[in-house]
Amino acid sequence: MLYLVLTTLLAMPQASGSPEVTSGATAPGETTAADQPTPSPRATPRPGTPTQTPPPRPTPTPNPKGSSDRLVVVNKSDNSVSILDGSNGKLKWTAPVEKGPHEAEVLTDGRTVAVSDYGRANEPGRLVSLVDLETGKVVSRIDLGEGARPHGLEALRDGRLLITAEGKKELVVVDPRTAKITARIPTNRDVSHMVTASRDMRRAYVTSLSAGGVSIIDLTAGKVLQFIETGKGAEGVDITPDGREVWVTNRGANTISVIDTKTLKVAATIKAAAFPIRVRLTPDGKRAVIEFVTASVTVPHGERARLRMFTSLGSAPSNLDFVLTPQGTISGKDVLVGTHSIRAYTDGLIEFNVNRDNAQTTGYALICISGYLVDE
Repeated sequence: MLYLVLTTLLAMPQASGSPEVTSGATAPGETTAADQPTPSPRATPRPGTPTQTPPPRPTPTPNPKGSSDRLVVVNKSDNSVSILDGSNGKLKWTAPVEKGPHEAEVLTDGRTVAVSDYGRANEPGRLVSLVDLETGKVVSRIDLGEGARPHGLEALRDGRLLITAEGKKELVVVDPRTAKITARIPTNRDVSHMVTASRDMRRAYVTSLSAGGVSIIDLTAGKVLQFIETGKGAEGVDITPDGREVWVTNRGANTISVIDTKTLKVAATIKAAAFPIRVRLTPDGKRAVIEFVTASVTVPHGERARLRMFTSLGSAPSNLDFVLTPQGTISGKDVLVGTHSIRAYTDGLIEFNVNRDNAQTTGYALICISGYLVDE
């Protein structure tokens, strides 16, 4: 699976001031309005003479500036990581890393991306590569030890990096500046896969694919506080911006669990389409973006909806507007839209396929496509 990470760097222009100039004062060598010669009066046109309006000056078109957005793409099969320009999707560089890279995380310095080198089936990886975002050079590597299989990554606000080590059943805390391990916290759960953390950096939440739940970890004490069962194949995990909820995708149960971080109990379970694998909460906390291997969404009957689809890196999204009827038909842009094939079911499920290079595939497993509902 291709995993994408997007980071935005904002540049704010600085305002300049002149504290030494006092309003109303005249600097040496300057003239005041009283010193200026009186301008000659303009001629008044005779009555009946049409007044000519000067042609409007053309407004200069500003030169488009390149976007500072960058897209980090992990290439699992090619053992590399690529950077794309966020404005046009053009490749900036590709850097080789170790075998079987899986995840990427931009560090808090905004200049470095960490890549977990998971390894292959018979070759477990042990390293996390740190790559310079500007040059594409690997600046250092973090060694987690033999058979570690580093996977999930989470950058903390203080500069530290959390790494799940599936092969060691651990959450590893490292200092990327020195490439040194500062703590190893046992999860005692097989396939400790993904990780997220609270903004105050006191707690981490680690999913276990095999155990079907989340380990709640006290980062200060360096121990597991509790394990919460969420569902078979617990994989993706993210925390809301206010820290009140942790969302977990359970790919084997086809559900999404919402954990209350105060009570440490599952507050809600949401039925989902097949194989939900990732979840990300938007910065405003109003939406959860879920990735499915089947690339399916659920739409209320009789309601107008819009499905936004990205079919390839760098391409513009395609909007499919439709209304789902109780009979399972779609009105609006129907069935086949360009290269997109959408299909409706009576339970409100919408599936879409993409045909590219004469080879049809479902979801984004081979060609990186995702879909989500957006408001009108």
